[in-house]
Amino acid sequence: LIEENIFDRNGWDHRIGRSDATIFAHNVYIQRSCNDVVFRGNISMRASSHGVQLRPGGIAEENVFIQNPIGLLFANARQEQARPTDRVHDNLVLEGIALEPGEARGWGIHIQDVLQVTVSDNIVANSLTPDSGWGISMSGRSDDFVNSTVITNNIVDDFGDAMFINPALVNEATITGNILSTNERAKSVIFYRSDNDGGIEYGGNYYRHTNDNEPFALGSNELTINEWQAEYDPQGGEMLSQFLDEGRSVADYARSLGLADEEAFFEALRQQRRGNWDQRLTSDAIRAYFREAFTLTNAG
Repeated sequence: LIEENIFDRNGWDHRIGRSDATIFAHNVYIQRSCNDVVFRGNISMRASSHGVQLRPGGIAEENVFIQNPIGLLFANARQEQARPTDRVHDNLVLEGIALEPGEARGWGIHIQDVLQVTVSDNIVANSLTPDSGWGISMSGRSDDFVNSTVITNNIVDDFGDAMFINPALVNEATITGNILSTNERAKSVIFYRSDNDGGIEYGGNYYRHTNDNEPFALGSNELTINEWQAEYDPQGGEMLSQFLDEGRSVADYARSLGLADEEAFFEALRQQRRGNWDQRLTSDAIRAYFREAFTLTNAG
């Protein structure tokens, strides 16, 4: 059990010579040989690469990931059997960043090499590099297959491609009840690495792209929302409602606490400890502030 901890800049710090960010340093790395892992209520920010690599699967819930090149990687296919309890639930991923030109990244939640997992009720929003990366992805190396995955009731907004899928590596997936939105002209609401649709099932998702009339890309094949709805998601359609305040930032939350800026917020988080604990600087409080921002208005 890893619960209610704060992880910041582990393994690197640009203020220190010869300590630049690389793909090899992470705030948290949990090896696949571990069992029964619960990663809950943590705040992981400004990692060199991953906020957390949860390679043995388990439970990742109620965490906050801020300004990481990759928020969360989840994999569990090295387990002896699938576990229906494995889940990625009610996490908040904010303000993804690029790593370096050769490794741009900017990924929110990355599902790779799984036997079974449910990804639900997460918010992935407001990448600082929305022209790269994606919000939720199902992909991996050539032998990392995604099996029995349910992606439901998530919100992805302005985080590169809202969803990235490599259909050659997906054996079974259901994507339902999500709100998937992007603003970048060169990015897609759903992007497939190839023309193969992978047999993935969709149902009741809502989609929005403010700058592209064909926001779905299956390899080289681009579709309008109406075409996508007719062929893949007849129960879904265009998102017509608005979010209450989708542009909320970490700096906004800092100011709401009376702090000068996000740097003051990060420093206040670093001072959290037993005996000096500010409830406003917890995962629960931060998630509540941003979940309010993504309340839908003008619904109906």
